[in-house]
Amino acid sequence: MSEDRITGQPTRPSPRQGIAVVLVLTFVVCTLSLAIGMFSFRKEVKQANVSNVNFLQANFLAQAGVQHALLKCRILPQEAYDSGMAFQGYCPLQAVLAGGSPTRGTSSARAMEIFISDCNSTDVPWDPRISSDLGLNLADWKYEVASMTVIAAFTNTDQKLFVLTSQIIASGTVIEHRGGRGPRCERMVKTIELSRKIN
Repeated sequence: MSEDRITGQPTRPSPRQGIAVVLVLTFVVCTLSLAIGMFSFRKEVKQANVSNVNFLQANFLAQAGVQHALLKCRILPQEAYDSGMAFQGYCPLQAVLAGGSPTRGTSSARAMEIFISDCNSTDVPWDPRISSDLGLNLADWKYEVASMTVIAAFTNTDQKLFVLTSQIIASGTVIEHRGGRGPRCERMVKTIELSRKIN
């Protein structure tokens, strides 16, 4: 028992004595658990954001591959049509009538492979100023046209056109070194029509 300073009489211990220690410890534990929760939530959100950015980067690279193939088809429509007809095994000068059975030779995928062989980021390299300006390693960003196939062929007699319906499949890849994520690859599919006028 302690004594009162003024009266000198012994004082009884208060039942509330020591509550401050319990309150401080409770406050510290609550604050610490809140800080740990916020840190782990922030880390998860950051990982999700990086994953979304990688998805968008790979998706845009796949779109670049599709646009590269479309540009080549627009610049070289005759070659695109001829390679599609060779892919189907048809003669490029022959009409394909609905319900008819034109003479069909052996399918030659080689012509289509040659046509799309340079539709990638390796044969058409990136501008080196991009890597110096943005601090990127351009070897980690790639796109390519994986395949271009013909899914239908017919003759439009009203407009006097030979028409091929073709499908382009392109892939884009981004290699993310942070966190050991490795490559992220996305594919994009685009269906187009290749046509040639009937002479």
